[in-house]
Formats: sequence, C-alpha cells, structure tokens
Amino acid sequence: MTSAADQELGERVLAEVRRTAPGAEADVLVTTSTLALTRFANSAIHQNVTDTGTSLSLRVNVNGRTAAASLTVAPDQAAADAVRSLAERAVAACEVLPVDPGWPGLTTSGKLAHSGNYDEETAHAAPAVRADMVRAFIDGASGLSAAGVCQTSSVARTYANTAGHQVSGLASESTVDGIARAARDGGGFADGVAKLTAVRLTDIDPAALGATAAAKATASLSPVDLAPGRYEVVIEPSAAAQVLFYLGMYAFNGRAVNEGRSFVRPGQPQFDPSLTLLDDPESEDAVGMPFDADGTVKRRLTLIDAGVTATAVHSRRTAAEAGAESTGHAHPRRRPVRRAAAASASPRRSRRDRRRPGLRGDGRAAGQRLLVCPRAGPTHPGHPGLTRNGLWRIQDGRVTEPVGNLRFTQSYADAFGPGNLLAIAPTRSASAPPATPSTPPTGSRCRHCDSPHGISPAAPRADFPFVRAKADVGCCLDLRWTCSTVSTAVGVVLVSGDPR
Repeated sequence: MTSAADQELGERVLAEVRRTAPGAEADVLVTTSTLALTRFANSAIHQNVTDTGTSLSLRVNVNGRTAAASLTVAPDQAAADAVRSLAERAVAACEVLPVDPGWPGLTTSGKLAHSGNYDEETAHAAPAVRADMVRAFIDGASGLSAAGVCQTSSVARTYANTAGHQVSGLASESTVDGIARAARDGGGFADGVAKLTAVRLTDIDPAALGATAAAKATASLSPVDLAPGRYEVVIEPSAAAQVLFYLGMYAFNGRAVNEGRSFVRPGQPQFDPSLTLLDDPESEDAVGMPFDADGTVKRRLTLIDAGVTATAVHSRRTAAEAGAESTGHAHPRRRPVRRAAAASASPRRSRRDRRRPGLRGDGRAAGQRLLVCPRAGPTHPGHPGLTRNGLWRIQDGRVTEPVGNLRFTQSYADAFGPGNLLAIAPTRSASAPPATPSTPPTGSRCRHCDSPHGISPAAPRADFPFVRAKADVGCCLDLRWTCSTVSTAVGVVLVSGDPR
C-alpha cells in the first residue's frame, strides 16, 4: 500500500477549492483503507469478506464560515467531475451557514517522527492465512464449540491543506477475538473469551487464545451466587480497556472538559498514585495514525502522572477554546463543527514495589469482561452494567469457584481514585502475549508482603485460567502469578469532541 496516489488526489481537491473560492482556507483527508475479516461459529468458518475503498473528507472556511463535505470512491476511480463536485458542494454550503467563531485556523507545521506502524504481510493477509488463524484458535479450544473473528486491516492516509502543510502515514492492525463454549450438565452454557489486537498478525498466538478461552469456559461451569455488597476486584485487560474507553470517551474528552461535563481537572490528584496513563503513538505496539484529522502530529502524552491528572486531549478547536495546544486528537470523520478523536494508550506502573495488606476473606473477585450500559451521569461516570463471560471468587489469594454474572454500579473515577487501586500488573507488549499461566521461579518472593512463593496442595489446576500458583498461606495476592492475561497491553479510545 502506498500513499503517493492519495497525495496526488489531495492536491487535486485543494486545487479545485482554490479555483472555486480563491483565498479560502481548506484542508482534506484522503484515506484508502482495506478491511478483511473471517468469521466463525460452531467451530466452522461461515463468512469471509474484504472491503477496500478511498474516502475524501474536505473542510472549507470561507469568510469565517465553515463547511465540510465527503466522498467515497473505489480505489483509483476519483474522476475529475467527482472531485470538482466535492469542492463546489463544500464552498456552496459555506454561503448559507452562520459565522463559525470557533474556527481555529489550519495547521501550518509538524514533522513526523515516523509514518506509523505498518506490516505488509498483515495488510495483504490472504483469506487462507486468516483461516489458518481460526483453525489454530479452534484447535486450542480442545473440542469446545468456538466462535469469533479474525480481522486484518490497513490504512493509508494523507492530510493536506492550503497553508502548505502535508503529512502521510500507513498503519496496519490485526485482531483475533473468540469465545469458547462449554455445556453445563443441567442445561445452558458457560462462555470464555480471549482477544488480542496487534500491529502484526504474526504477533498473535491464536492457539494460546483458544486455550485461554476454553479454560475460562470450563472454569465457569458451576457458578455460585455472590451476595450483594462491595468487593475488591481483579480485572484483566479486556475489562480494563472498557473502563479506560469510557474515561477516554467522556472524561478526558477536551470538549467535555471545556463545557464542564467531565470530572477531569488537570493538575489535581484525582487518581491513585500508582497509576500513570500514557498516550504513546510512537510505541512499536501503537495502532492508528501518527497524526490527527487536523494534520497535527501526535506526540507521547501523559494523561495521568502518578495519580495527578495532567491534561485532557484536544483537537485544534477544543484547544483554542481552552487556551491550550492541540494534542492531536481530532477525528477523521469530520463534521462542520465538532467530532470525536481516536488514539491508543497503555497503563504504566509508577510505583513498582507498592506494598499492601493481605487479602481479606471472601472480598475479592476476578473478572474478564464487563457489559456496560449507557453512562449514569456526565461529570461522575458511574456505569450500571453486567459482568460477562467469566467471574471468579478469590479467597486467601487463590481462585476457588466461579461466580454467576451480576449487576454492578461503579464510578470509574472512584474505582481508580486515590487509595482504591491496589495493584497494577507489569505490562507486556502485544508481541509477547502470555501463552499459559506461569509458575513463580524457585525462591521468588511476593512483591507485596515479601513472603516466599509456594505451590498450594490444590494447585496447579488446569481448569482455572487464573492462579496456577499462589503465595504461602497468609500471603497477599501477587498479580504476577495470578492472572495469565492481566498484563497484556490495553488499547483505548481517547476523544476530543462529541462522540455522536
């Protein structure tokens, strides 16, 4: 995939704007994308589909009035009359729109440190390659019924404007997301889920994912009811990503902060001191473009620094409203005034050796996925919802039994607030996903209470995906030897604008 054709197409669009409205400010995004996926259910492939196309998103400001127009064409088929019509429609719309007082002007500079994380083999993965990934997942599920998707995508994007600024990038992405289903003796089913997204398809081990999903399903066959109450929880990345998604969508959203709809207050200690959250587009595991829809080049951004809220994320428009600088978070699907933005982020530990008291009785549960309903409030993001696809009780530092799905209402700000985040497992890159639960090295000690690790008489248990080894009796929970997947990198969406 090359962006040379997209660059030429972008210049054609801007030339038409200059012809139609001399002196107008304009910018254009040209995006050529390919999305290919292979779906499977009942342990058999039932769909394979590929979609390729080129989209143009044009924004024009004429005499202080801003309008946008878009066009989708087949690759290499952007006819001159279609490009001309796109420019004329945008300019004509400006004539009937009110003055846009928030127009921030055009990006005039910015040099890319790199053009994005792109893998040619992933971008052009054939259906047979994805089918092999599906087969490996099914085989890893060891006879359980499996369903899910293997997906690959690639994007070539060019931004150009009438101020002379132009940037181009390439990105690839791959995902294997599947469920294994085990039948319960009394009827019904128990599901286990495993998912991983990476820049390179070869970085994903589908057999390990299938085995993890199967282990979770088997571990959920005979759930018990948990009494209503307040519990400490251990969540793996799929659940943590959902929490971070809502924080990014509604909390760190620059427009929400500007309008007072978010609890985020830069400079205040709103989170636990053990939490540092980064948006790092230059990481080798980052997916997406290294620049945004305004042409702003993205840089490594600290959102939370040792518990202190550092900044919201901004487009040029929301940054101008806040008297700040754009962080490169304008969304490619632009509308005349506002829209959302996307990025990736990962949690980092700021206190690696933080100690905490021992585990208390029955007061802990391990969960892998949350089914979240619409937000409860704008400035206090508490979400009523359900757990899904796996919940287990932890007693005395080890998983003892599965728990039935339950409803919860939790303020995410409170869950990650000072004193409430008890531990964060070491992060791992997508290129090194844990294949199986590990056993602590001989002589190792718990990083929380400094007790020596030991193997309990009942462990390891092949039917539990968590806690294959435990600390000595009386020792607290050590996340390094508790959840085989909790340390996988987490991907989230950060926005600046209204996510409508």
